[in-house]
Amino acid sequence: MPPKSNRPTVVVKVDAGEGSSSVVGCNADERKAWAHRGAQILFSSTFDAVLPSSLKPSLVYAGVAEAAAAHAAGGGLGCVICMGLQASSKGSTLGQLPAAGGGGARESEELGVVARAVVRLLAAGHTLSLSAVQLYFEMPTDLLDGDGEAVGDGPCGARRLAVADGGAALALLARAAERAAACAQPSSAHLVYSIGVDGGGELLLVEVAATDAIAALDKTRANASLHALQRWLKKPSSKPADAELLLLPRCLRAALDGVGDARTTLVVCAGGGSAEEEACEWLKANGDPSKPVVGFIAGTTAPPGRRMGHAGAIVSGGKGTAAAKFEAMEDAGVHISRSPAQLGKTMLAAMTSK
Repeated sequence: MPPKSNRPTVVVKVDAGEGSSSVVGCNADERKAWAHRGAQILFSSTFDAVLPSSLKPSLVYAGVAEAAAAHAAGGGLGCVICMGLQASSKGSTLGQLPAAGGGGARESEELGVVARAVVRLLAAGHTLSLSAVQLYFEMPTDLLDGDGEAVGDGPCGARRLAVADGGAALALLARAAERAAACAQPSSAHLVYSIGVDGGGELLLVEVAATDAIAALDKTRANASLHALQRWLKKPSSKPADAELLLLPRCLRAALDGVGDARTTLVVCAGGGSAEEEACEWLKANGDPSKPVVGFIAGTTAPPGRRMGHAGAIVSGGKGTAAAKFEAMEDAGVHISRSPAQLGKTMLAAMTSK
């Protein structure tokens, strides 16, 4: 549904399974989502839409961005803002691309919101331009710098490039993703994609830095844009005093002010996924062999096909299975305990074996 006045439509995408003992759950028909820790309810509320974890990417696009893209195609401003923790699916929801060598210029089931919007708008006969910028410590990095002749400026002065076809667009997005990943702390950076549509329309697609990653940088200006954005989203009618000084709020100024009947959707990705595998990759690159690491994965007894809110059972984007987590831990040299009751003994054995 379109937002009333300048209030963003709020969509919750639940990454953990519903109908189980998971921390995060939802009832999509009633548009309700909740989170709890034991008996403590962290939140429980009704939203404009709730998307369950089982939804295919094409249906996620329909629930998240289709209305905003249609508004841009009609000459207006559409905006999708995606937020969540590091372990949530916010990155894949917005930026997922087809596997190397697959997908081509056609729409595939793997495509995230950005690529799917580009492919669909091109298929509908629109002429597009694309810009991509990363904001880190209030410093913008043009992720498409040097990739072609600019046809204009995008947000934060990033170069806007003409997009000839779906294949060229996916190649540009892949290069932008590679450059974004080279950031010192990519989870602490914001990504802003702008798709210009013939007729003067624009579709802004924004992945906000992970809220838990930013929390570690609370005393730095890396956090300022996110805090200003959160204050603005909580009270859309009242712009924060520092909004004009910070890059992310400035990029979203027209969308959050409701200028020209802007259509804005806020997507909150609730849940986790492949954090354990990512931690193991870090351990392989940076770990000290003289300091043993012991690991335990909960939720391994989840029945096949059941999605639960435990580390061993949260699956996102083909990652996150218990088997994959155990394999990653073994590959990183982690000493694995199959039971929490054995963690102490496993740690003692690991320490005395050195």
